[in-house]
Amino acid sequence: MKYPLFLTSPIDQCISFRFSRFPQDHCIEKTQRLSQFSVAWIQEGNGDLQAEFSTFPITKNTLLFFEPEYPFSLKGETLSGIVMNVHPDFFYTIKQQSEVSCDNIIFSRDRRSSIIQINDVDLPLFDNLFQQIELAIVTEAAGQFDLLVAYLKILIIQAARVKLKNHTPTIFSESLDTTHQAKILRKLKKAIDEHYKKLHNPSEYAALLNVSVKTLGRIVKTHCDKTITALIAERILLEARRELYLTEKPIKEIAFNLGFHDEYHFSKYFKNKASLSPLLYRNVLRHGEGNTQKQNTQPSPILIANESGSQLANSLT
Repeated sequence: MKYPLFLTSPIDQCISFRFSRFPQDHCIEKTQRLSQFSVAWIQEGNGDLQAEFSTFPITKNTLLFFEPEYPFSLKGETLSGIVMNVHPDFFYTIKQQSEVSCDNIIFSRDRRSSIIQINDVDLPLFDNLFQQIELAIVTEAAGQFDLLVAYLKILIIQAARVKLKNHTPTIFSESLDTTHQAKILRKLKKAIDEHYKKLHNPSEYAALLNVSVKTLGRIVKTHCDKTITALIAERILLEARRELYLTEKPIKEIAFNLGFHDEYHFSKYFKNKASLSPLLYRNVLRHGEGNTQKQNTQPSPILIANESGSQLANSLT
């Protein structure tokens, strides 16, 4: 079988799901800062995980979860395993139930990544899950998308159960870099999570952290290669997407809840970031509906030949 394997998003034709193996076809030693959720399954070997500011030892039978834009890399000559990248729009279909999302177990406001050590008793279960996911993505048949979503839901739930059962320590939050810039960046991310619905201006966050806008912007650029405005926009867009997909709230209400004065400015903002209007985004994601032009260029998720999608696949590494 030729890797990587992937499906496309019905929203923007970006890769919605990618299944690859390392070290054969995925340069996992290079820092990953992707717009997708990432899951890494370490099957063999020992090495180091570079997660944001810190380095942690890693061994086989370890399961790792990373939120979008979280920088990480895996280094070790003997490391081998699987990496899955999941588009946020695709991932929302998995997180539509609170008991499935496991937000306070796998992810939380203060933790955008998670590490879970799988013991010998649970190992066959997770090996089988990854085999079934691989089979689902290469088998183009009726219900392919739904089957893949079901397996990913099971994976997340089982991982959360293992984490709770084993009382896995949160090493990501216990051993983070304590440098001054690292502390400021973490405080900024926490502040954005708490205030993004009301505060949209970088100067407002600089005031909260008692630093100048110039200093804060330089720190964000150095560590995230982005602007403060981009970080704020990502958080706003993340919540907007969740609300559009998971609720029946009118767009006007969503706009107001996110700090916009009216639906027009919110729609313009959303379309500029997501390339679709809020209404069209909601319809396409839920039902594959939209105008004729969009339907012709935004197909439902289907398996793509690796040769034709190699350029897109390479853009994720």
